[in-house]
Amino acid sequence: MIDLATARACIAHLAAAHDTSVVEPDDAARVLDVATGLLGLIPGAAPVLAQLRAPLSDAQERVSITAPLPWGTVILLSRSAVIDGPALFATGVHELVHRRQIERVGALQSAVDYLGSGELRALREAEACGVGMWARYVVTGVLPAVDDASVLRSDLYHLDSPDKAFARAVVESLLASADVGALPPHTVAHEALAWLRAHSPESIAVEAYR
Repeated sequence: MIDLATARACIAHLAAAHDTSVVEPDDAARVLDVATGLLGLIPGAAPVLAQLRAPLSDAQERVSITAPLPWGTVILLSRSAVIDGPALFATGVHELVHRRQIERVGALQSAVDYLGSGELRALREAEACGVGMWARYVVTGVLPAVDDASVLRSDLYHLDSPDKAFARAVVESLLASADVGALPPHTVAHEALAWLRAHSPESIAVEAYR
């Protein structure tokens, strides 16, 4: 099982490779204030942002966030993300999937899509959840249940029933790769596993991935 120091080193390396800064929980609150302020400037974002503002206020406790800011993209880690190595590794991989999503379409378009479309919000959160859950499996040997995905459990994402069903299907497809020792079709999964193989193979709990 991966320890906290190894997980921190891995996520820091992967984040740097994608021009992203990782912010520890004690510093996350001040950056979060800036991030929510900037989101409020996006046309059409106000109604969704009003719904999200209250849950986001406790992000430093339980919700990690990836935010594209004028000075670069940052990952704001929650306190629950740093309780142990598997939590940090899985959370970091989850958030780096969001970073890749931002890279694909650009920061502004990513924010507009996320805030304005329940279907796109479901897709992007389900992708990040599925890859993050796969990452936890790699370093613990315990495959999470689909229902453990935060996109399915949390009200933070304001998904209706069809969008939630879509999210479930995406998570299921990503976790299915673990059953056969395959990698999810996401760059971050490949990068994370390559780093572990090179720097900490003993942290890989699943023989098929060694």
